[in-house]
Amino acid sequence: MSLSVSQPTRARARLLWNLIETDRLRDLTLGFLRIASPTGDEAAFANHLAECLRGIPMAVEMTHRYPQSPNVIARLRFARPGKTLQLDGHLDTIDMPHAPPRFKKGRIFGRGACDMKGALACMAEAARILIAAAPELAGSLLVTAHSLHEMPVGHNEALDDMIERGYYGDAVIIGECGSTSLPIAGLGMAVFDITVERQGDVLHETKAKGVPNPILYANRIATALAEHAQSLAREGGPLPESLFIGQIHGGDFYNRIPTVCRIQGTRRYAAPKGVTDIRQEFDHLLAFTKDFAAAGIRTQTTVTRAGDGFRLSPEESIVRCLKEAYQEVHGTELRESYSTVVGNAPWFIRDAHVPCLYHGPDQSSAHGDIEYVDLDDMVRVCQVYILTALLYLQGV
Repeated sequence: MSLSVSQPTRARARLLWNLIETDRLRDLTLGFLRIASPTGDEAAFANHLAECLRGIPMAVEMTHRYPQSPNVIARLRFARPGKTLQLDGHLDTIDMPHAPPRFKKGRIFGRGACDMKGALACMAEAARILIAAAPELAGSLLVTAHSLHEMPVGHNEALDDMIERGYYGDAVIIGECGSTSLPIAGLGMAVFDITVERQGDVLHETKAKGVPNPILYANRIATALAEHAQSLAREGGPLPESLFIGQIHGGDFYNRIPTVCRIQGTRRYAAPKGVTDIRQEFDHLLAFTKDFAAAGIRTQTTVTRAGDGFRLSPEESIVRCLKEAYQEVHGTELRESYSTVVGNAPWFIRDAHVPCLYHGPDQSSAHGDIEYVDLDDMVRVCQVYILTALLYLQGV
């Protein structure tokens, strides 16, 4: 694939890049961070973002199928008909404590700084600047932000609603999961929850002769899961699947026999597998637990989809445009990669049937105790968004 930007487009991009206001971008991000938006309670931040986008100005709609978790849809129409480029992100953050937002030595700190309010600020700044290029562009720019992303509270119900209503472009860039590389394939993930229980009361160990201990039966299940995890690891490949046990809980005191033990973890899987395939896999893998009933032990397994895997053709026009823009901004090639992190690209690829890419600020601190985004990195992301839009919406 030849990566080159024409001299007129390069010159136009540099003029537009000069319009990026670093202080404005910083203050916009800090303003976003000062409004808490834990999953399931994003309305205040959604309203604030909507007003910011109206001030650009963009035509803004909001959907309220989930009243405390609305979606924001903003559009900038250009002079001639053409394709729609969509920049998308999620409004919510994990509901974990964080120090108050602050800016220090070029870095913006706060809950949601890189996951992903910094990216939303980049989208807003890029949209503001692209108005100056409106006469030479075709189609439209769509900036969207959806709620209910972060599990376990959210399961992307608001994104489902947005896509069902037809709010999507001909190509989508999501502002996370990709910074210095371009994921062209990614794993899906399901969360499994296995309950092992018996009837009766919690008993002292000396009063419970013959009473089955759920912890011991859970151990047999954990052993089977661990063996399967090793089998998946041996299969290897560029995008290796995995099974991970993250929690085992049973009992409340050292000499009491509990009534229940619980195992939770993740199963990451590659396309074209879906959550139905993983549920069938667990049914087969844990078929031996039916024999536990003879001892008075009952098991129940729930497998919940977090998101499916995806594959993206490197030949898509939007891939070429983003790669060219990145190389122009950074002076290095945007290498292709594989992602084990679950993002929202599969929703657009699977349900809207449009190509979807990941690119945004570095997410090294996402979900961390100290979350941050570098302002210089955000400026470069703005530059990439602007040049990508120039390339894609000119039909180059």
